[in-house]
Amino acid sequence: MRWFKNLKKWQIGGDEYNKYPPNGKAADGFWVARRQPMENKVCFMGTGPFQTLSLRWVCNDCYNYLFKKFGEDKSDPAILVVDGTVYKDGSIELGKWYKVPEGREDLGEIIPGDYSLQILDGKGNAIQEISFLAAFWASIDPLGIVEIDFAPFTFAIPYLENSATVKVLHEEDVIAEISLSTKLLNDAMESLPNDYEALVKTVNKASIEQGVKNSLLSKLDNAKKKAEDGIAYIKGGQAKKGKNSLNAASNILTAFINEVNAQTGKKISEEDASEFINWAQKMLLTLQEQIVAGL
Repeated sequence: MRWFKNLKKWQIGGDEYNKYPPNGKAADGFWVARRQPMENKVCFMGTGPFQTLSLRWVCNDCYNYLFKKFGEDKSDPAILVVDGTVYKDGSIELGKWYKVPEGREDLGEIIPGDYSLQILDGKGNAIQEISFLAAFWASIDPLGIVEIDFAPFTFAIPYLENSATVKVLHEEDVIAEISLSTKLLNDAMESLPNDYEALVKTVNKASIEQGVKNSLLSKLDNAKKKAEDGIAYIKGGQAKKGKNSLNAASNILTAFINEVNAQTGKKISEEDASEFINWAQKMLLTLQEQIVAGL
């Protein structure tokens, strides 16, 4: 819960609770589920020695503050995951990039260096620039630190909805320039066949009744055909037909997930079901968030 970081006043050991040493702030109320009055308890948000829940409660101030937080929109922001390799000769090779609709707010530290990503809007204005370090070395046993000719990079940055073009710079020199929407679309379309093969392999190796397995594989085959048709339409410049076919593929994958859920604990183990659904949801995310949303 990210808002907890902003609870300066209510943090454990904060000034509000230092007024109530040594056992914290008193909290009374009523435990509805147990139909039990809670009297002479201590608020769990404050100071005081470790106690069981039977001795802890929440004071009115903290309850009101926390309850209001449920009405706030605290969804995680979209992020852009970038990947590639730069070479000492000045060239660059881009890996697969993807947008995560709800990523992490804390993206981790990106060590600044003499390379940078510059994000431009549709009018060519720079709206974001991230400096990053390219480390042309590796730790190799038993040699220790060894200088190499290439430096891979992978990191996440905030995704801005008006992003249009990305430039990769080495100091002042542009070494790559791409359309972000085209890059994300192409990478997503290329990843679908690999995800499909991985899911089919997972279903085939599972110890489940053959009739159920055939039904699941049939749905995956139909989803694959619709997805392939959609990608072919998109590459042929027929975005509307492509979108319709991809939506049909998504509907078939949803039917696949529904069947797995219906058979979980019966003809499909919970472990297998979890793996099936994870792969199918990954494909749905690619179809809808990476491809259809990019058209």
